[in-house]
Amino acid sequence: MRPGESDANSPIGRLEEVPLRHVWAHEARDFTPWLWANPGELGRVLRMELEWTGMEHPVGGYYADLIGTDRSTGDTVVVENQLELGDHHHLGQLLTYMAGIDQATGVWVAKSFRSEHIDAVNSLNRHTGAGRQFFAVAVSAQRIGESCPAPVFQVRAHPEGWEKYLSGKGKRPRGRAAPNRP
Repeated sequence: MRPGESDANSPIGRLEEVPLRHVWAHEARDFTPWLWANPGELGRVLRMELEWTGMEHPVGGYYADLIGTDRSTGDTVVVENQLELGDHHHLGQLLTYMAGIDQATGVWVAKSFRSEHIDAVNSLNRHTGAGRQFFAVAVSAQRIGESCPAPVFQVRAHPEGWEKYLSGKGKRPRGRAAPNRP
């Protein structure tokens, strides 16, 4: 066989999406503890060395899903997660937790986001000061055939300059939104 050619008889699988509720039936009892036990999964897509310090961490009279530290910067990271389409309720919760914590990075994890919520996260990045940044991260699960499902995280909103930082061509961003893209 020549380079670039494939053997028609080679076994090749096909990625298929797995409903999130088949992987994690309940946000608080299944998904949050899974994120707690696997900080590197979310950290990898954010390029952070996450180390959790609290689950259902009290912030005033409320409880943040996860709180921890990015060991590479020392920044506090607060996570609000959900297994459905992002909604006002969860965004409001993240903002409430962030109001009670100085110099924090807010990460909102959801199945998907409405464009208005992505615009809101970008606006937060534009209008908050240094030391605060926000991410919206979509989560899905995929597998090949009967394999175990694998989590897939995709950043949907991030601070301005984050893409340059990822490519090694810029400093770590601090609180500016990425331009809106169609």
